[in-house]
Amino acid sequence: MTGYVAWWLGDAWKTTPLEGFERIIFIEQRIDVSGRIAEANGWPEQWQELRDASREAGVGIDLSLGLVQESDFAALFASPEARRRLLRETARLLRQPDVAGLHIDIEVYRQASTSPEAIAGFRAFVEELAQRARRSKRWQLSVFLPIGGELQLYTPATLAGMSRVVVQGYDAHWPEGPNAGPVAPLRGPQAGTEEKPLAAARALGHDDARLRLAFPLNAYEWPVQGEGIRRKTTGKGRALPLAPLPATMRASFPSSVVERVARHGAVFHPESASGSYAFEQDGTAWEGWFEDWTSLQVKRQWLKCEGVDGLAFFALGYDAGALVSTVAHSFPDDSACFAPTRAAPEAEGSMH
Repeated sequence: MTGYVAWWLGDAWKTTPLEGFERIIFIEQRIDVSGRIAEANGWPEQWQELRDASREAGVGIDLSLGLVQESDFAALFASPEARRRLLRETARLLRQPDVAGLHIDIEVYRQASTSPEAIAGFRAFVEELAQRARRSKRWQLSVFLPIGGELQLYTPATLAGMSRVVVQGYDAHWPEGPNAGPVAPLRGPQAGTEEKPLAAARALGHDDARLRLAFPLNAYEWPVQGEGIRRKTTGKGRALPLAPLPATMRASFPSSVVERVARHGAVFHPESASGSYAFEQDGTAWEGWFEDWTSLQVKRQWLKCEGVDGLAFFALGYDAGALVSTVAHSFPDDSACFAPTRAAPEAEGSMH
């Protein structure tokens, strides 16, 4: 079990006991076009409590390397000088206390946004890091595998040196998308289902023992128009946590899924194994989709049937520790493996 700690959630991670995790990934060390770390988000000075707690729990911390702009990707990785600088920066990060590895979270989806030279340069960079990790035997290298775009950054060779691959299993519907819908559907027509990225990772030759499927602890809700579900959006959606966050964060996250469902009710959708709710506020219709305890149990059982027993939770604290703790202390029955029954795309049942 892997957990992401997001800088923007502050100390919300404290609601989750770290025992039971194999790895914690701190988001993020943001890279700029020159290959430098442009934003460390307070690491390491402002994260002493996380470092102490991780050390006490015997859980290693990996630093996530993130790149925001696709255009920056093209410029950075097409430049041998910038790649060399980034390799020096990664070596500096790995010399810091309490850093046990690196996690590459670089997401490029559009072929037109980059060049063959940049893609080749990126793959060479990843393979060089993997070689250094093998020589070191002190730190590990992992990667977030984006799914659903027209561009595949990784090859079997670039993934061969990874200790773990976290497969994107969320954002099938995203804040700027044209329709509301499940964030992390198990199956369905959208590219971002959890079935499809697992198959894509296997097609790249990665073995199941090192795969971790990303599971979101945040939900999305959108302003919408029309009838039914998966309605057309009329504006950008917003993220909200599964459970209420501490008072210090209520300005950023004034509500939560727990509060929305308590007030408006919810529906469970068997095919996607996701929940949804709907409400009106100030004359605007809203539709929200989320994963919860029921979703998690269904998807864990599916993973068990697939022979994969790894989850990566994004991000610790969004659930106030409640959902993640159920995984740490209870596991599916070893004697029973069941695959969720396929249902019509809009089949609905009761939310538990």
